[in-house]
Amino acid sequence: MPIGQFKIGKIAEERQPHLTNSVVGDPRVPSQEWAKTEGMVAFAGYPLIVADRVVGVIAMFSRESLADADFEALGVAATAISVAISNARNSEAAELARAAAESANRGKAEFLTVMSHELRTPLNAIGGYAELLEMGLHGPVTPAQVAALQRIQRSQRHLLGLINGILNFAKVDAGMLEYELGRVLLDEVSATCEARVTPQARAKQIALDFTGAEHELCAFS
Repeated sequence: MPIGQFKIGKIAEERQPHLTNSVVGDPRVPSQEWAKTEGMVAFAGYPLIVADRVVGVIAMFSRESLADADFEALGVAATAISVAISNARNSEAAELARAAAESANRGKAEFLTVMSHELRTPLNAIGGYAELLEMGLHGPVTPAQVAALQRIQRSQRHLLGLINGILNFAKVDAGMLEYELGRVLLDEVSATCEARVTPQARAKQIALDFTGAEHELCAFS
């Protein structure tokens, strides 16, 4: 039914109900001959408004006059239908959002899996070659070179730890993350920090002093 045409279209256009007990003679009822033949007396029509938008019209003809309670009951029914349509649309939107979130989570998990493989492979190679160099399998190394190789290995292990931490986010989403209580030596933590910041500090001519410690602290791994 075109908006603005005939009684249904006008109700949709005006967004107002049309109620009458005088169908015959009502200028908004164009099918007067049909109304007379069928003995129509009353008409009631209400717009169905959802989120400030007209989505339809509910209407009825009656061969008997309608009381105010009848008109009111149809109005209540129109409101209930509008609410039901709104709820259905909200539910559909929520389902689409949930499906999109699940798809995004699957994509994230796949990305993290690929990233893990692509990063772990070269990092393991770096650690392995640094260890071989430190062992002197490719020729003698000086104490300074040994210290540098050890820093490389600590940095390599740190990067692997970061990768594992990132992968833990995927495990959190899947409800599979587990923690194991363990002990960590403070001097190992200090050595890791030293390996990460010493090159930058030297570049800026900053002196660093790390003092070893045999103390332990509790940590999660």
